[in-house]
Amino acid sequence: MQRYLHEAGYTTALLGKYLNHWPKENPPPYFDRFSVGKLYKDRVFHVDGRMKEIKGYAPDYLASRASRLLRKFETDDERPWFMLLAPSNPHVPSTPAPRHKDVHIPRWRGSPAAKEKDLSDKPPMLYRGNIIPSKATPRRVLYGKMARNLLAADQLVNQVDRTMRSLGERSNTLAFFVSDSGYTLGEHGLLKKNKPYPVVSRVPLYMRWPRGPVEEGVRDRRLVANIDILPTVLEAAGLSPVDGHTIDGRSLQSTQARSRMLVEAFASSGAHFWASLIRDDEQYTEYYQLDGETRAFTEYYDVLRDPWRLTNTLGDDDPRNDPDPQTVRGLSTQLEADRDCAGSDCP
Repeated sequence: MQRYLHEAGYTTALLGKYLNHWPKENPPPYFDRFSVGKLYKDRVFHVDGRMKEIKGYAPDYLASRASRLLRKFETDDERPWFMLLAPSNPHVPSTPAPRHKDVHIPRWRGSPAAKEKDLSDKPPMLYRGNIIPSKATPRRVLYGKMARNLLAADQLVNQVDRTMRSLGERSNTLAFFVSDSGYTLGEHGLLKKNKPYPVVSRVPLYMRWPRGPVEEGVRDRRLVANIDILPTVLEAAGLSPVDGHTIDGRSLQSTQARSRMLVEAFASSGAHFWASLIRDDEQYTEYYQLDGETRAFTEYYDVLRDPWRLTNTLGDDDPRNDPDPQTVRGLSTQLEADRDCAGSDCP
């Protein structure tokens, strides 16, 4: 996205985390201004071509620099701007700002998935040593740390919003509020990311553009994904994909609706290959061996009856609740096709 906008004449800025494993000493491409770094206290950031130690709480620095850059960008009304603001909150170690470390957080009771009593139907490859725990337990302490950590992110968003309001740009700025993925806090006896369950894949995606075609307070119940942001931005900016560049996703300003969504994970950083097909009424997931193709485990959930994915009907040793074999074959065939698909007509 930054390349399209940069080459169209936008001033571009990146503040915060960039791609995983990106060498910090390398400038992020197609960004005019940047502060690349992550996590929280006394961190080294790559700032516009030089390494700089950021003293204090890094998300506060990102909020201040974002406001300064926005004011600078507004000195040139003829040139539009694009900013990607990516603080680490609430990523572990979830260090709160000093002013928030003693804030009282109500005790988290835990979701139904964090209190699951029988995990025997779950894929063993998701667990350390392939050993499935006897039951799930809510990670309440980590929940509290993350909640305190997020208070600084709330203040960051508020500071940037107030800056745009003071510049008169709040109403005419297309803005997205989105997360990379959710985090299991004991759901299904798991911790961290890279899992095919809704606590990971269902993340906030808010879009606002008061002077544009985005109506205030409207909730769109379509299945949407982060791949939809690029085509949405290109349409808003009046730009077209370059020849030879296939873009997945579709503009959120369109009336198109997905019937299903593809979610995938690849074997890296201790994760496993899996691919999942999600519909409003069902979810089908295949886990693969290291070749990425040989099926090792299968999950099927009736989403309407079981929104928390407590009973894998293909793994609970009860054939009475299994979907029809022909249905499973059809889902597997569809999943294989979706994994190979490219372009805006894909899920």
